[in-house]
Amino acid sequence: MKHKSLIVALALTTIMFGCATPQHSDNEVIYAVKTDGKWGFVDQTGQFKINPQYEDVWNFAENNLAAAKMNGKWGFIDKSGKFVIEPQFEYAASFAKNGLARASQGDKLGFIDKTGQFAIKPIYEKEDNFADNGLARVTLNGKSGFIDGTGNFVVEPIYDITFNFDDNGYAWVVLNSKYGLIDKSGKVVIEPQFENYKDAAFFVIK
Repeated sequence: MKHKSLIVALALTTIMFGCATPQHSDNEVIYAVKTDGKWGFVDQTGQFKINPQYEDVWNFAENNLAAAKMNGKWGFIDKSGKFVIEPQFEYAASFAKNGLARASQGDKLGFIDKTGQFAIKPIYEKEDNFADNGLARVTLNGKSGFIDGTGNFVVEPIYDITFNFDDNGYAWVVLNSKYGLIDKSGKVVIEPQFENYKDAAFFVIK
């Protein structure tokens, strides 16, 4: 009798799970594509995994969320196409490796976490995603600097323009129309004095 009950239970389990909606693998690679004016996502065979329905999108980040725009607002979807952060932002971009994403509230930009809450308040006029070095370039009151993942300034916003740090840990900055170089602590390595610069990848201090 016990044996028969076990067979029945297994059969019911097979029916229940065999008929379940297929789940998307977190490791599945899908690509953003546009057709008939709408964005969706396809796999490597060209088959739609998320039907085209969005006004704009970013590709999926490491946390398997992608920024998507619908009805004029940005939110974040998972790989089933479901909004896990409802469309509410005037602008949003992909999550960085530190788990924060650019998002705007009104005409100001800040950084949200995976729940959609602002981890760094929207006070900036411009900002970039956080780079692999853990710093993000921002503009506050018309001046540019770099913040860390807590929103604290590592490089104070005193420059007219800043450029992203290169692989050697240096960034070009512009002050009073002159170009100089800083390290990622904000220390000035070359005083702003030049009219322009070319790619500084060759520049290494030993």
